[in-house]
Amino acid sequence: MPELPEVETVKRQLQKSLIHKRIKGVLVYMDKMVKVGPGKISNVKIGSKKFTSEFIRLLRGRKIISLDRRAKFLIIKLSGGMSLMIHLRMSGQLIFLDRKSQNNPLLLSLAKTAIKQTLPGKHTHVEFIFTEGSKLFYNDTRQFGHIRLVDAKEFQEVLKQSDLGPEPLTIGLAQFEKLIANHGEKRAKDFLLNQNIIAGIGNIYADESLFFAKIRPTRKMRTLSKPEIKALHGAIKKILNKAIRLGGSSIEYFLMTNGSAGKYSNEHVVYGKGGKPCPNCGQQLRSLKIGSRTTIFCAVCQV
Repeated sequence: MPELPEVETVKRQLQKSLIHKRIKGVLVYMDKMVKVGPGKISNVKIGSKKFTSEFIRLLRGRKIISLDRRAKFLIIKLSGGMSLMIHLRMSGQLIFLDRKSQNNPLLLSLAKTAIKQTLPGKHTHVEFIFTEGSKLFYNDTRQFGHIRLVDAKEFQEVLKQSDLGPEPLTIGLAQFEKLIANHGEKRAKDFLLNQNIIAGIGNIYADESLFFAKIRPTRKMRTLSKPEIKALHGAIKKILNKAIRLGGSSIEYFLMTNGSAGKYSNEHVVYGKGGKPCPNCGQQLRSLKIGSRTTIFCAVCQV
């Protein structure tokens, strides 16, 4: 979390706000959240004043050209052939505020104890300031996310290192069948969560897709019939597209760029509902761990 629909939502919203804006300056409040150039980034990051200074220097004066997404990466393309590659990980947020809105307090978490705050706040780690006065804030409570600045060659190197599978929104049925044939021993849930096989799906949308396709998450992919493969392929696309239309799922930290919550959380059928009745048959939804991730399914409807 955030998964593909949440990152796509952020991308589409920022497209409306950022295109053609010029960066006046950047404030970095936590060095370990930014990096210049390629190279793997571990969850245990170490900050560097050198990287921070270079990050700020290279960004100053650049213009926002376009926004894109690859898997769970948000990509902001800049003048001069450079790009920001942003990974929100578990709790990253990008909040855009025009000059008139910057003194308005926002609720930046769905936790019951959360209170409204103005930005920059306690968990704001990077602040982008644009020449006409608007600002983009990167908040990250758990600090697992990162912002990387790369040139065109380094951009391709990072994607190669990430070894990302195809995009689930555009993959055709024939290619999907080929992936299954190449990874037949994997369990259905493991298959969907593996970013090297198919990129962008996380725990929420894996559980939801498997439920709608009526496939048990522990099934080996090689046991799926052609109708089941077609059903899963269709369920993934339908659910991801609906989630994007509704602004993604807000589970504690994810928010749209204006600070409001995504509405797909209200559409979850099985995710986070272990022990509750199945909406189809009424039997209690079961919960188990698959690859360290909590998985919810119906033992009656999913076979």
